[in-house]
Amino acid sequence: MDINPDASGPGSAGRLNSLSAGSTQRDISEETAARRFIDQLNSSNVDRVSLSYKSRQLHSIQAEFFSGPIRSDQIPELTQRLFEGGLLSSSEYQQLGGVLPNQKISAVSESVHFLNRFILDESVDGDSEGAKSLLKALSVIEGMNLPSDADRRAQEKEALKYVSAYTEMLKETGAPADIVEGFENVTEVLQALDTVRTNEAKTGALASYASVEDTHKELFNKQG
Repeated sequence: MDINPDASGPGSAGRLNSLSAGSTQRDISEETAARRFIDQLNSSNVDRVSLSYKSRQLHSIQAEFFSGPIRSDQIPELTQRLFEGGLLSSSEYQQLGGVLPNQKISAVSESVHFLNRFILDESVDGDSEGAKSLLKALSVIEGMNLPSDADRRAQEKEALKYVSAYTEMLKETGAPADIVEGFENVTEVLQALDTVRTNEAKTGALASYASVEDTHKELFNKQG
């Protein structure tokens, strides 16, 4: 089954098209998009942070999935990308079959979704340093499958340090409970990644989404 990316009806494909109509396709990876966005923050104000970031998210997804007709076997991956990109809510993701009714969304996917959503909801507008630090944390989580080196480990430790401090600041200032909970989950995922990296140095087993997810459950007694 093929799905026409120009369709304007309901569903993830139609929704994506309606959000990104008229935009040019750009073959850019998420990491490249994040780096370009950080460069933009370095050289301009952030009055339009969320709009610009959403545009980059949509360009990346459009280039990845809408260069031609979408096959039915691509829908699960597209749905996950839309969710993790902050363009679908948790309930929409579940309704579209992202997870089974009796399953929880993985902590790793939830953390990526939360950080993207936090940026898209303009929660960091006016705070370029905060936006850059959160984007770096996002890049660390998305890059956990990559081999580790000294530079990557330094980035991972810095991300954990920043997000932990940011979470405590939110608690002290009485931020909404759902925001605090979201950052607590991001902190836990980064702590699980740090644990996996430490074990990786001892055993040689490479980090992955699955290993971080399993370690997260073990460390924080989470049930999947």
